[in-house]
Formats: sequence, C-alpha cells, structure tokens
Amino acid sequence: MQRKSLLLPVLIAISLMFGVTAGAQSNFSALPVLSNLAFGWSSMSGVDPTLNMLTAFAPTMVGLSEAGYRNGVEGVKGRMTFGDLKIDNNFESAITTVGPGLFRLGHYGYNSNTAAIPNLGLPPGVLTHTRGDAIELAYAQTIHNTTIGLSVVPQDSTSIQAVGGGTTLIAGEAKTDFGGRIGFIQRLPHGVRVGADYSYQKGTATADTLPPFPPTTSSDEYITRAATYGASWQARPDTIVYGSYQNLLATGHTFGSRNANQLWFGTQHDLSKSVAIRLNYLDGGQNYSVQWKTKVGLLNVAYTHKALRNAEEILGSGDALFGALALAW
Repeated sequence: MQRKSLLLPVLIAISLMFGVTAGAQSNFSALPVLSNLAFGWSSMSGVDPTLNMLTAFAPTMVGLSEAGYRNGVEGVKGRMTFGDLKIDNNFESAITTVGPGLFRLGHYGYNSNTAAIPNLGLPPGVLTHTRGDAIELAYAQTIHNTTIGLSVVPQDSTSIQAVGGGTTLIAGEAKTDFGGRIGFIQRLPHGVRVGADYSYQKGTATADTLPPFPPTTSSDEYITRAATYGASWQARPDTIVYGSYQNLLATGHTFGSRNANQLWFGTQHDLSKSVAIRLNYLDGGQNYSVQWKTKVGLLNVAYTHKALRNAEEILGSGDALFGALALAW
C-alpha cells in the first residue's frame, strides 16, 4: 500500500508533464487568476449599478442614508455547488456616515473543499482546493441627483493547490498590487435611474511545482478590468424593473486574455411594507430572492439556478444559496 501511494503522485506528475496541452506547464500561474475571476471580489461585487441596498457596494451603498439611517452592519453567508466542488462564501461590512457621505469597510472571502474540476485541464485523479480574501474601503456621496462612489481594494489574494495521491503537486497564488472602482448613479425624471461603474486591478500570480515534479516557479502579471452599465425604473410604487450588462476582462503575459460578459435583468415587487421578492435572469441562469424588512434592517435569502454561467465551460452547471442579514440605526 505504501508503494502504491508513492507511485500515484509520480504517475500523475508524468501525466501533467506530458499529457496536458503543450505549454501548459508555463501557464500554471493562470490557475489562481482563474479562481479569482470566478469567485473573487471583481466577480462577486455585483452587477446592479442602480439598485440600493442598506450596505451594498459603492456607489449603491447610499441606500442606507436614503432609508434614513446613519450606520449599518451586514453579514452574508453562501455556498456555491458545482458537482463535487463546493465553495463557501462570506462577506462582512460596516458602514457609517462621514461628512456628507458614507464610508464602508468590507471583507470578502471564499474557501472550497478539495475536489475535482473536470474541465480545468488537469488529469484524472488530481483534485483542487482554492480560497480567497479581499478587503475593500469605499466612500459614496450624493450631490443633487447624482451619486458618486469610489472603492479601493488594498488586498485581494487567492490561492489554489492541485493535489494528487495526497501530495500537493502545484501551489499557486495571486495577489493584487492595486485595485479600485469608481461609479455613479444618475436620477432622472419619472423614477428612472441610470448608472455605471468601472473597476481595475493589477496583480502578480505565481505557481510552484513541487516534487515529484522538478521544482520550478512560474509567474505572471495580470490586469483585471470590469465595466458595468445599468438602468432601473420605478414602474409602480411597489415595483421596480431593472437591467444591467457587465464585461469582465483579465489579461496576462502568458495566459493571454479571458473575457466574460454578464447580462442581468429582473424585477423587485413589494408584497407588503415588510416583504419584497426579486426575480432575476442572470446570463442564462435564474435568481430568486425574498427580503424581509424591519425598522432596524433586513433579512434576505437568495437562490441562483445555473450560477456563474460565464465560468460554466470550466466549472460546469451549478447552483448557489445565500443568506444576508443587515442591521441599521
């Protein structure tokens, strides 16, 4: 049994060296970048540039002050499932009134189990584990009918490991050197809002191949850009309709570029003063949520069928379930 356990990583290593597409060894540094694109801050920070939540991402976080509050906290927990791969997500934030606007400190993280990703290009028997961590500082302010928001991301890191036979074969890491976002919301007559935001992140990715590989290190610099455009309309006092489009582009010296587009539209309807429902179409997937509002905050539960369609070619089809609690005073 011991001989077999030692032989398996060697066979997997040989398969990785000769069975993967030509040049793939030099591109192992792309693995943490792909993880960050799928599950990191750029991907998860939303495609709703005009819809206000109590502590949503800038500039939409001004919903806190529009609801008559000065401070708020929020906690979000969720799980995405793609076959055997499961990713647990968490988001925490605190927001407070500073001068004429709002300041927010947010933390976002994710952590997966160790499972096979069939379309990642690794041979059978190789499992992967990935995790990420990001911190965001944001400020937003409304001037007349225009809200402007700015976010700075001082930390956004991702790690990924490829494991075979109980041995780590590849260890990759991506770290953002600089990241930020700027956005605006413009209020127009007849309950119409238009908005847009643009984010930019520059970072470095590295990957180490470990024994039984010949130990090597590959590295790459990468840039992630995301542009989002959207509009919403208060069709009735209890009903909002909205839509948005996002383009996410990552470029690197060795892995080239990866481009993803998301189209989102849906409606929010208030069943009563305390209960609202949202029905959304997200790039071929369906999203449903129920929101319970009180005088001190809200509770939200959301389910997505066919989540992360822009990464479906690698992850396959999956679902996501999230819950959020926000308190305000």
